[in-house]
Amino acid sequence: MKKLHIITLILVMILGGLMSGANLTLRAMSVAEAAPKKVKKTATKKKSTSEPKAESTGGSGEEKAPRAKLDPEEANQLREAYRLIREKKYEAASQRLYRLSRNPLLRDYREELRYKLGLVLMEMGLNQVAAVEFLRVAVKGKSKFLKQSLEKLSFAADSLNFDVLLNLAISKITVGDFPAIHKDMLFYRIGEFQLKKKDYLEAAKNFNRVEPSSRYFYRAKYSQAVALAEDGKAEMSAQSFDEILQNIGSKEISDPIRVSALIGKARALYQDKKWDESINAYREVPRDANAWHETLFESSWAMLRGAKFRSALSNFQSLHSPFYENNYLPESLVLRSIVYLYICKFDELNKTLGLFENVYGPVRKKILQYLSRRPEPTKIYQDFIAVGDGQGVNQIPLPAVNKIRKEYDFSQNQSYLANLNGELREYEKLSSTWKNSPLGKYAQKLISLRIKKTERKLGLIVKRHLFDIKSELRDFFEQVGFLQLEVVNLQKEEVKKELSKKDEEKALEELGIATKQVDQNIDRKFYIQNGFEFWPFQGEYWLDELGNYHYLGVSSCQKSKNN
Repeated sequence: MKKLHIITLILVMILGGLMSGANLTLRAMSVAEAAPKKVKKTATKKKSTSEPKAESTGGSGEEKAPRAKLDPEEANQLREAYRLIREKKYEAASQRLYRLSRNPLLRDYREELRYKLGLVLMEMGLNQVAAVEFLRVAVKGKSKFLKQSLEKLSFAADSLNFDVLLNLAISKITVGDFPAIHKDMLFYRIGEFQLKKKDYLEAAKNFNRVEPSSRYFYRAKYSQAVALAEDGKAEMSAQSFDEILQNIGSKEISDPIRVSALIGKARALYQDKKWDESINAYREVPRDANAWHETLFESSWAMLRGAKFRSALSNFQSLHSPFYENNYLPESLVLRSIVYLYICKFDELNKTLGLFENVYGPVRKKILQYLSRRPEPTKIYQDFIAVGDGQGVNQIPLPAVNKIRKEYDFSQNQSYLANLNGELREYEKLSSTWKNSPLGKYAQKLISLRIKKTERKLGLIVKRHLFDIKSELRDFFEQVGFLQLEVVNLQKEEVKKELSKKDEEKALEELGIATKQVDQNIDRKFYIQNGFEFWPFQGEYWLDELGNYHYLGVSSCQKSKNN
């Protein structure tokens, strides 16, 4: 009964348009060990009651319990509805099934009619409307069509990419009851659910059960590698990413699957503190990949940890070019400042800190001003979309918009919204007769309500991320303040050292000991002789030069002259 109440509550929330903001907690289900026990317990309970048994129908959809005898007119209506389904006249069939499923005289046939209606609606491309019909059957809890409805509910939710409904469906399905040809989808979605619940090892096991021939294979393998990394198994994670690279074969160099696997492998190697291997993996990411800019920054961290300061500074020359001025990456400027601090390039450090304040000061100010107006969630989403479309430039700053678009929770719900809008377009293609019918009006209202609620949820997600960005920038500005203070202290120390430096150099010169740094004599000819074409930077940025900059400066620190 407790399960039944939970499902009933969810149904009421969906029909009332309140489910989009709900944080539904479902039990994780890795394998089907617990499910058979529950089925057995239910069977025992049924046996002890006076409920009538049903005869096997071979999945035909007829319930075992005797149903009320239909009068000739009602029986004819049912036969006509099924004939329309066989003839694939889905518009007429759906209207008839909808009407019959609401007929109180056909109460004993209601779950069958709703299940059939859901199937027809799926054929018409109305997955959201179909999902509600399958969910209505699930509320019954004792219907012959319960398992089939949960199965179809999972398909509809998978097509919509609606994780709330999907989690509900898979939490009620045992793996053994699911069709073999669709088990890969079930394993993948169960793994996703477990990954969100931070049950990393069980998630990795279910992801690993997805067959290489499945369309979910690459996604499952990627998620398996992520789960292993989250569980601290960085080496195994890198191996899983390697499996993806081996399986994709001769795909193009910029293929999204290949790029994602390379980035994942590089991150796993970084987590394993294999700096050089991580850098090499990052370098394999092609420049025309959408994520290249982010990987350039991530590789800079690996270079810093590996004490490759020149290489890190070379990356920053590309990262901070005008081509990426609308990307949100404040950490890269702070990291660049830290590298300059390591090699005592105080003038360059101060310039970089000034650049940080000039770029992210206005971003922070705009966010504070926007949030202070306390806009409604739907208005936030509309403003967010307007900025992405080149409008609303005085609302949410573009760098923040570009960052939020990449967040998982935003992209997941945005995908669901896109599918709902696609479903609304499918609805518009239907005949005016169908759209003006009770079913048509109900479908239009349901889809529109889901769109409205999802936009509101997206607005809340954007609002939360704006608060996160505001807090993050506050912390970065504090770090910038500490760096500026550190520069002042180090410069004081350098002045003190400079006062005693001349006497030391004079003494060394008298002894015939050179005081020049090792690589001071390495000039541009060195690089040209080793196959490079060298062009000095003259203040202009060119797209084909990005990623090819080489920093030739040397350390100015007293103790690092031989670097």
